[in-house]
Amino acid sequence: MVADHSGRYTPNEWATIVVDCFDAYGADCVVCEVNNGGDLVTSNIQTKRRNLPVRAIRASRGKRVRAEPVAALDEQKRVHHVGVLAQLEDQMTTWDASSGAPSPDRMDARVWALTELMLGGNEAAEYEGFTPVLRRE
Repeated sequence: MVADHSGRYTPNEWATIVVDCFDAYGADCVVCEVNNGGDLVTSNIQTKRRNLPVRAIRASRGKRVRAEPVAALDEQKRVHHVGVLAQLEDQMTTWDASSGAPSPDRMDARVWALTELMLGGNEAAEYEGFTPVLRRE
């Protein structure tokens, strides 16, 4: 991962951030979880840029199961963060899937992005999160 732009924004603010990140990082597409926002997520992004490629994904399995393939990539040292992503790394090292605690947003986004980038589009349909800032090398 090269950046974490997570935060609380108005719909206009987050759509602007998505498009700006898409351009800044030379992304191929935007991957977004639409379980709670449905078509609103995609349409809000495409209101900012009509033909921006968006891959909408719905989570269908438990978080622990969805994250296992990405955790395996981490163990194989196939994933690298560029710089310090303190809030993301804090979520990754403190969240316990068995605790019943709310889902960590940044970690979810990372799982979605890495699934799309490293495991291919078909596998990505099983994961949850949002990120506009990763790119294929």
